[in-house]
Amino acid sequence: ASNVEVSNRYVSFCKKHGHMFAVWGLGGILPVLGVFVAYSFNVAGPVFVGYYTDNTSFLVASYLLFLICSGSVSVLGYYRQIRSQQRDDWWWSSFGTAGSAGLYLFLLTCSWLIYLNDNIETRTWFLFFVWFLFTSFGVVLITGFVGVASCIAFTKAVYIRTKQRGSEI
Repeated sequence: ASNVEVSNRYVSFCKKHGHMFAVWGLGGILPVLGVFVAYSFNVAGPVFVGYYTDNTSFLVASYLLFLICSGSVSVLGYYRQIRSQQRDDWWWSSFGTAGSAGLYLFLLTCSWLIYLNDNIETRTWFLFFVWFLFTSFGVVLITGFVGVASCIAFTKAVYIRTKQRGSEI
């Protein structure tokens, strides 16, 4: 293959999939910011003031909000992909869009680990890092599944609605 053919393949790849990486990057930050702000005001804020409460129900609600936001952002990216006539690899795009929230959680926990006390041992720091890595990977898998399931539910809802109206897809 000549350099021109390789270059043309690279340009066609960027035209076809270049926006996908931007959507993945922007799609994961919305759920993380929503839960981070909610956590800051409702869990960490009272602790700093000295007001301790049981926040279990709030944490469950925040986690549900996180999953709903991940699924919604994934459906928005999927709808944009359908409208631009790019129907191939929709599941990978929806998985990556929703799952990118796990990357932002990993970056958030790494920033916390960087600003941790300087007197921490190397083994403890490594244990925290590996634990954060596994937890973030689990979040990627969970939110990616929610994103794909949301897109499937959206597709079924659109298909049912279209069939009820009697028009063809």
